[in-house]
Amino acid sequence: MPVRPAWSTTYDTSGVHVFGMKSQESTTDLTSPEAVQSGQEVYDRITSGECADVEGELNEAYGRTS
Repeated sequence: MPVRPAWSTTYDTSGVHVFGMKSQESTTDLTSPEAVQSGQEVYDRITSGECADVEGELNEAYGRTS
């Protein structure tokens, strides 16, 4: 059996992370030009102090639901 790095995470067969968090059912390509631009816009709002709801804005930027 291959040795996993210490930072590797393990999932059981139900898709529940061993620490109790659900795994993502679908993934978003955060490296696409559109996603990078959206993320940069949210980051700029965060660093300028204009962003009141970081999680909400990131979810909206990447099309995720809470």
